[in-house]
Amino acid sequence: GIVFNTVNRYGLEYIAKSDVDFLYSELWPSENKDYNSLKETVDIGYELTGGKKNTVIAAYMNYGSADSKGEFNENSVRLCDAAIFAAGGDHIELGDTGMLCKEYFPNKNLTMTDSLKASMRSYYDFITAYENLLRDNVSEKNNKIQLQDIKTSNDGKADTVWTYAKGKEGYDVIHMINLLGYKWTGWRDDGANYDPPEFKKNIKLKYYIKDDEIKGVYLASPDLMGGKSEKLKYSVKEENEERYLEICIPELQYWDMVYIEKK
Repeated sequence: GIVFNTVNRYGLEYIAKSDVDFLYSELWPSENKDYNSLKETVDIGYELTGGKKNTVIAAYMNYGSADSKGEFNENSVRLCDAAIFAAGGDHIELGDTGMLCKEYFPNKNLTMTDSLKASMRSYYDFITAYENLLRDNVSEKNNKIQLQDIKTSNDGKADTVWTYAKGKEGYDVIHMINLLGYKWTGWRDDGANYDPPEFKKNIKLKYYIKDDEIKGVYLASPDLMGGKSEKLKYSVKEENEERYLEICIPELQYWDMVYIEKK
């Protein structure tokens, strides 16, 4: 296979038209510092190839701490992966000997805790199990999303739940990435010291729809029940001539995916 590294997306518009098997971008904070830039990279690749080629991102976690011995920060690793995976991309980060922290791949200064290893198994199981909802002919939707008494953004702003929707034939998919409590949204976490976001329970979600008939609403998360889907209670309501689903989300840790099956 043929792959070309478009560092910081440089030349991506040309490489996307070539015969590479997939798109590959090594991202650096000089130009792509926040979580939204990870999603943008995947989105641009999807747009340039008409959805025909997937994007793999090299984003070296906790880079600033990798010159000496230490451990990866599980919180920032999970959030970085959530940003990439929810967008439909993949992250080159794992190998036979551990996780990448530098562009010099043999660097082994940072090690994975047992907890992080378990989390990564769950995250990679998740993106395999739900690949059809994450990156199989899925396109962005502009349906309005609201969370009761919780700040949201559609571009990964600090101290919000980052929400957006995607759709494919028969399904709408809502992603919720938890950035509550964060003062800034740099993905790399050079100090390897990110705290977990503020976990939330019993969230009331409004998802505005048109005339779709709903068959069922489900929650899946790599953070909950090993990624197993859970059927959610919902009701169809109307307000100011706008129709919406009101859905109760039992818990949000790092990343929740709500998928709506339509008739």
